[in-house]
Amino acid sequence: MGIVRRQGLRNTLISYVGLGIGFVNTTLVLPRLLAAEQLGLLNVLVALATLGQLVSALGFTNITMRYFPYFRNPETGHSGFLPLLLGVPLALFG
Repeated sequence: MGIVRRQGLRNTLISYVGLGIGFVNTTLVLPRLLAAEQLGLLNVLVALATLGQLVSALGFTNITMRYFPYFRNPETGHSGFLPLLLGVPLALFG
């Protein structure tokens, strides 16, 4: 079996195991540990965090491709462009 096929199979199995653990956690464990109000609040917070992540990622690929050449400097590396890209979403949503 080739390397790519073996790694693909391994990653698929790991993904399915993670999906199974998440299913068991969501359907069996959390309803027994949390009250209905707490479980609903947890689901709302997870949904809001997912939406916040999607909104914070909007446009960062285009921003990186457009402004990275301006920050390129052989002496100083990239002049702090990566911390700037990571710092903006952290400052807004962190």
